[in-house]
Amino acid sequence: MVVELDEKESEHIRTILSYYMEFKRLTLHFEERYNTTFPPAVIGTRDALDHLMRSFQVKMGINGSIPKDKESEYVISNLIASQNHIYRAMFELLDVMTAINRKKITDIVSEYSNETLTVHIPLYYAEIRQFLILMEKKVEDYRRLKDIANIDMDDVDAYIEEVKKLENYATYVESCVPQMAEYEKESKRMISQNLTAIEHELNSSRRLNYVLGALTVISLLFAVFGFLG
Repeated sequence: MVVELDEKESEHIRTILSYYMEFKRLTLHFEERYNTTFPPAVIGTRDALDHLMRSFQVKMGINGSIPKDKESEYVISNLIASQNHIYRAMFELLDVMTAINRKKITDIVSEYSNETLTVHIPLYYAEIRQFLILMEKKVEDYRRLKDIANIDMDDVDAYIEEVKKLENYATYVESCVPQMAEYEKESKRMISQNLTAIEHELNSSRRLNYVLGALTVISLLFAVFGFLG
C-alpha cells in the first residue's frame, strides 16, 4: 500500500524528520557526556510518535472514527503536534545541560580562593563569570522562545552553540582542579611554616627580653650593694 501525502503533509513530515535528527544527535551527546538519560526528553519523543501514528492511521485508512471531511485537518493537526513535542524536547534537553554545567562550574570555583582562581583559571574573571551571568538571562529568553506558537530552529541552533561554549568552559574549569588543589595545599603549608617561624621568633624575643630584664635586675642589685658597701 502506498501512502500518498499532499504538499502540506510532506512539508510537515520533512520538518519532523529534521527536528528528530537534531534531537537524536543532542540525546546521544547527552547520554555519552553525562552518562545518564533525561526522562522528559523520552516522554517528548513518545508523545511525538503518538501523534505521528495517529496521522498515519488516518492516511492508511485504519482509523475509521474520523469523518472523511475532517481527515485532512486531523492529519495536519497531529503532524504539527508531533513536531512541536520534539521542538520542546530539544529546549528541555538544552535547559538541563545548561543547569548541569553551570552548577559544575559554580560548585568548583566556590571551593577556591580568588587568588587561586586568578592564578590557575585566568579565564574565570576575564570571561567565564560574565558568561555565566549572561547565560542566565539568555536561558530565560530561550525558554520564552520554546513557545510552540513561534517555532524557529534558528533559536535552537543558537542555544546549542551557547551550551557547547558552556560545556567547554566546564571542562576547562574541571581540568584545573588538581593544580588548584595542590596550589592551595602548598599555600596552606607555607602559611603554616610562616606562622611557626613567627611564633618561634616571638618566643625568642620573649626569652631575650626575659634575659635582658634579669641582667638589668642583677646590675641594679650589684649597684645597690656596691653603694651600701
